[in-house]
Amino acid sequence: MEPKNHSINNYRQKGLPATIFITLLFTGFILFPALAQGAFSNPRSSILSGIALGFSSFIMFMILYTGKVNRWRKIFFTIYAVAFAISFVWMTMGDRGHMCGSHWLFKGSSLASISSLSSF
Repeated sequence: MEPKNHSINNYRQKGLPATIFITLLFTGFILFPALAQGAFSNPRSSILSGIALGFSSFIMFMILYTGKVNRWRKIFFTIYAVAFAISFVWMTMGDRGHMCGSHWLFKGSSLASISSLSSF
């Protein structure tokens, strides 16, 4: 009897169809609510939603294929945190024209009510 070759590459080759199927299932579950919310309603949002969907599906595939959850989860959260910060600043600048909150936070009436509270 020959000893069986139980290398990690052999398991990866056998698990590739299941990994692809689960990743496609994940992509479908993510795509359904995105379509319902109109994420692909115009060209700009279609490109951005497609990039986010593709990136999330790639990370899911790599987690399942390599088994290195910590590594790919770290990459996923780091990139999404940076993307959130960039989009938040972009949207705030577009809505208000500035990042400073004091313009809307401390109006004349607000300052009077705050100063009256500090007298206690």
